[in-house]
Amino acid sequence: MDNEKSVLKKSPMKKVSIIMVLIIFVLAVIVVSFKFLNKEDNEKSGETISINDSRFIDVYTRLVPYTYEQNRTNGYKSFTNTELISLVIKDIKESDLVVTSMKDKCGGNFYYLKGNTIIEYLEKYFGSNIEIDLNALADYDGAYLVNEQNVFANGIAIEEYNSSTDNFKVYFACGIGSGEGPSNCSEKRSIQSSTLKDNMITVVEKAIYCSYGNSGYTLYSDHLYNDVIDTNVDFEDIDISDYLDEVTSITHVYKYDTDADAYYFYSSKID
Repeated sequence: MDNEKSVLKKSPMKKVSIIMVLIIFVLAVIVVSFKFLNKEDNEKSGETISINDSRFIDVYTRLVPYTYEQNRTNGYKSFTNTELISLVIKDIKESDLVVTSMKDKCGGNFYYLKGNTIIEYLEKYFGSNIEIDLNALADYDGAYLVNEQNVFANGIAIEEYNSSTDNFKVYFACGIGSGEGPSNCSEKRSIQSSTLKDNMITVVEKAIYCSYGNSGYTLYSDHLYNDVIDTNVDFEDIDISDYLDEVTSITHVYKYDTDADAYYFYSSKID
């Protein structure tokens, strides 16, 4: 009889234990299911990464002036020769130049710049599988190219390219000043999202467009400057966050280059 009472007293405790085990099991199933479903969602939509992720931000920043008003849907082939040479000349360092004894029209010396150096700089932006006609790059449209590191004072000009020696013959600008015009609204762009999926980074940003007049800036929602969204605005007061629902989106794609172990510009499209 005492044993039966003891069993009866323990039975409720057993029931509680079983219930607790079931609850824990159910919770574990829910957690695992949630993680699995969340993983599936991430695989479908991609992994959200920082809008300043080092894998793309430098290339993005350098190409800002080139993706602002034009679609670039075919990588480096979407750029003109003038745009390509203007882009990479900004990266040239003094150590990239070899001085010659030949004199240019300004009385200074000509310098040699290796074509391979130009290719290496272009590969930073467009990947290692590019095919560039260096003779065509030498025939760019413009007098002087700007170098942000001030290696060339006012700028640089290309005299010719010699394919047998792989040398660009270049010289510094002389007495050429540059006036300062109205500020460019391209710097008002704002990245809204960046995702990584299948070795491709997709960046979506908002861009606002503007024209300058005597009474200030007129703001447009589109790169064709058709849809006016504000007028008589001071440049310092332009805040794209005030117009996010009205302005254009630009979608950029960067692909992974296994040879360089880096991401390069693949395309951009103004929506």
